[in-house]
Amino acid sequence: MEKIITRFDYSYLRNETHVGFHTSVNALFVEYTPETLGIETLYPAYRSLFNEEVEALDVIRRSGLTMDIAAQDRVRGRLYRGFSNAVKGYRNHFDPAKRQAAEKLKIVLKHYGNIARKALDDETVAIEDLQRELVKPENAVHVSALGLGEWLGQLVQANRQLDGLMINRYEETAKRPHAPMRGIRKELDRQFRLILDLLELKAHSYPESNRAFLSELNAVMQRHKDVLAQEAGRRHQIKDLGAGGHTVIEPVATQPYSGKPITPIPKVCYHTEGKPDAALVFAKDFTLTYRNNTNAGMAELTVHGKGEYKGKKMTTFWIAGE
Repeated sequence: MEKIITRFDYSYLRNETHVGFHTSVNALFVEYTPETLGIETLYPAYRSLFNEEVEALDVIRRSGLTMDIAAQDRVRGRLYRGFSNAVKGYRNHFDPAKRQAAEKLKIVLKHYGNIARKALDDETVAIEDLQRELVKPENAVHVSALGLGEWLGQLVQANRQLDGLMINRYEETAKRPHAPMRGIRKELDRQFRLILDLLELKAHSYPESNRAFLSELNAVMQRHKDVLAQEAGRRHQIKDLGAGGHTVIEPVATQPYSGKPITPIPKVCYHTEGKPDAALVFAKDFTLTYRNNTNAGMAELTVHGKGEYKGKKMTTFWIAGE
């Protein structure tokens, strides 16, 4: 039988994303009603397990590392809202050129919606995508015109620091899984698969009014499938210098345009839990490579481990206008 519903292994989602995934799915079940969808016999058990998972996540969120993540998420959210509000303010600027630049950036920001309200992992991915969009030449010129380069750089750095904390917690959870959450998740996913199988059987005879439900469900499935793929890509890098939040690169101040490649050397420290930061020595412990570091706009700087250090970590800095 042809598969109508998008499938993926949602058991690999992180706890917050897993809850966010089922929150979106459950909202669809409620909106279209279990009776209309023909899943009224299976839904009560699913809803009960979903409620248990939400409660179990609240317990996990009280852990020390999770408090660090929550604090960093607030920093990230504040930076994003500040950046967005600054763009909004410039739309009323007395200078027509700045108003025009702000209108162009508004279009880009509108595409991503209210990023600060997204789930943790969804927000991480959205900020990464936004940063890639804003450093494109056609958008970077507007960021530069409004003087928001450093602000964007701080947002990107805060986003990567939070992602490092998330990877740390993922490693902790893998070593010491929270038994109640693990059991609830496993049973919730099993019940969800039963519902998907039933929906698959009924979908072929669904009336037109239920086709919208299938489209929305597949959109949720695909969105979280993409998030899982990006998470998996980051997990493969946990051995790198830049993973796990161990490496701290001191922010690089805005550099003046000179017409030549700009090659600042930042202070780089490596943190091991329970030990003070170790200052890395350029050329001995790490080398540097640069990208887009000649013209005005956002430039990239990558720290490459050397000697006792391996892997790499990238950051950004801003080159002032010509």
